[in-house]
Amino acid sequence: MLAWLIKLKENIMIAVKALKQHKMRSVLTTLGIIIGVLTVVSVASIISGLNKGFKDKLSFLGSNTLYIQKYPWMTHGEWYKYRNRPDLTMNNYEYLRDHTNSEQVVIAPSVSSHREVKFDGNSLTDVPINGVTKESEIVSNMVIDEGRFFTNLEIDRRKNRVVIGYAIKEKLFENKDPIGIRIRIDGNSFYVIGVMEKKGKFLGNNFDINAYIPVGSFFKNFGYHRSISIEAKVMDAANLKPVKEKLRYLMRFARGLKPGVEDNFSINQQETIQQQYDSLTSGLYTAAIGIGTLALLVGGIGIMNIMLVSVTERQKEIGIRKSIGATNRIISFQFLVESIIICSLGGMIALLLSYFVAIGIQAVTPFPASIPLWSIFMGLGFSWFVGIFFGLYPAHQAAKLDPIESLHYE
Repeated sequence: MLAWLIKLKENIMIAVKALKQHKMRSVLTTLGIIIGVLTVVSVASIISGLNKGFKDKLSFLGSNTLYIQKYPWMTHGEWYKYRNRPDLTMNNYEYLRDHTNSEQVVIAPSVSSHREVKFDGNSLTDVPINGVTKESEIVSNMVIDEGRFFTNLEIDRRKNRVVIGYAIKEKLFENKDPIGIRIRIDGNSFYVIGVMEKKGKFLGNNFDINAYIPVGSFFKNFGYHRSISIEAKVMDAANLKPVKEKLRYLMRFARGLKPGVEDNFSINQQETIQQQYDSLTSGLYTAAIGIGTLALLVGGIGIMNIMLVSVTERQKEIGIRKSIGATNRIISFQFLVESIIICSLGGMIALLLSYFVAIGIQAVTPFPASIPLWSIFMGLGFSWFVGIFFGLYPAHQAAKLDPIESLHYE
């Protein structure tokens, strides 16, 4: 074992010396490896960061929450069919609420419209105004940072009360305390009673720019002619599927649908978006690995050519080493080690560059980025594989050279 380690050390030293003698050639040789590994690891880091950010932000939908709505979240060119569906109404919500077990599932209606919000000369346009009920605090996992949420009395009496998002507080009130202050929403006066906890941004969407008012107040101020969304939070995730089927049955009955007639509503859930997202990212992974593999193949061929040139240039060195006792195995191993070192160097440079790529992307775009551990091992593994695979032939060619002919090579 000790003898093998000594031979390995000697071969590494010889290989490093040879690389130092041809610095520019060594750098150019590694370019293909750098491009290939950089492509794979950079894409992996971007997708890994997106996955984390996507799951964090998608969690606000709730993995065990069902959304009964007029439109499905994912469509396939049949928008006109969904557009002609009848709107979901408060009567539909009340029927579901009255015919389900509140300990098993909590149901809340919601309705939304984009309006202008003003206070003391400051204004925000296109602000999502959401009509909600007391149950919405549970169903939508709402967390109040300042003030409070609506009381049942405020909901029932359709009071003009509002809970604002964190970004609305910052942009309209600056350093003022908004609690107890009146603002105007599309010309109507509303009394601020709470501020939502900060949620942040993702993919250009600001989750802190929403405002929430009682659903009755929403209809009173902005009209009834719109479809609502019915959100149902299943308290035990194990009951998600049977509860979904029960809600579908109740909705069909409430809307007078006969057996065999297609549903004129959709039951959406987080899983739908997650599946679509996973399908997209798996395609990106495949494309990145394909491009990276092609670059590694080109780089590997380049390394093999350079190594063959190196074998030709160093014939005399090979002849001298063989004449003093070096075996074919030692000569072969020497050139194989040299090939692996070149590829490993390229792989490490690529990993370093991918780290800066991830930092750059995170700094100039809303996309998060993080380098997963598996991509580091995969990048180094690719590098070593290319070094071994494309170094075998030049190493074999070096090993089979005749020592006498090699000593006379000039």
